[in-house]
Amino acid sequence: IFGQNSIISLNNLIPVPKITEADLKNIYPKCGDGFADAINNFAKQFNVKTKADLCAFIANILHESGGFKHLRENVNYSAQRLVQVFPNRFKTLSEAQAIVSRGTTAVCDVIYGGRMGNGLNNGDGYKFRGGGLIHLTGKNNYELCSIAIKMPELMDNTNLITQPDIAVKSAFWFWQKNLCSRPVNYGDFERSCIIVNGGKNGLAERHALHERAWNTLF
Repeated sequence: IFGQNSIISLNNLIPVPKITEADLKNIYPKCGDGFADAINNFAKQFNVKTKADLCAFIANILHESGGFKHLRENVNYSAQRLVQVFPNRFKTLSEAQAIVSRGTTAVCDVIYGGRMGNGLNNGDGYKFRGGGLIHLTGKNNYELCSIAIKMPELMDNTNLITQPDIAVKSAFWFWQKNLCSRPVNYGDFERSCIIVNGGKNGLAERHALHERAWNTLF
């Protein structure tokens, strides 16, 4: 019987492969350049040891970042879109229009203010909006990540998370902190997607990227 223990044993027999820029282009043809070396350099540090683990990680970071091209959350929402996406925070169209007229910092104050360690109406929501390859969000997460990767300056300049090394390290930190390696080494790729996304958004593309990664990396 080929059960979960057998899946784990099999995955542990297939060590994490090295990845090249060409490999990443094969998986996601329009992805940005300059991330392969960082992925190779930091995988072991964050205990990513199997091909299954790396393929799941690659699939998720490519989807979340739009192929390494969207490393800060775009909060240029229209009022109509805010009401659709955040109905609990923007009750009416006129309310959303009033907030949009005050700019993206005000929008983020409403979306993210007062949670995840962010203050209220003080710009934390915008400063600590999604960043990096997994779109790390919230002051608490940025602070914990900055400590883990030994980069306190990230708290003052959160745009540093767009630099390839830091973007990759922050994503690996999130992956390790949230135990994403465990389900994928059990053969449950979808669980890692739910952990990363908080739901099943983009699941079809994640599965497609995962399959391409598995068939590309050796």
